[in-house]
Amino acid sequence: LKSSQEVRKTAGGASQGTQSKGAKGTVIGSPSSQDGGVWWNIDFDSGTDGWLKETYLSVTSGTVSTPAPKKKGN
Repeated sequence: LKSSQEVRKTAGGASQGTQSKGAKGTVIGSPSSQDGGVWWNIDFDSGTDGWLKETYLSVTSGTVSTPAPKKKGN
């Protein structure tokens, strides 16, 4: 993580705990577009697992793909 952040139960949802700056983890599944941002479900190496906005994450290996925006009415 780029900075300490609240970990969310769902993308854009309620906080369920925090993770410290530098925490490492693994992305679980596909991203979700919510509340004007892209969210990723992270299985952290220790502590609370959950969803974080992409802007707070740093890629240490692999690549990041951003989903296409959802069309209104779908």
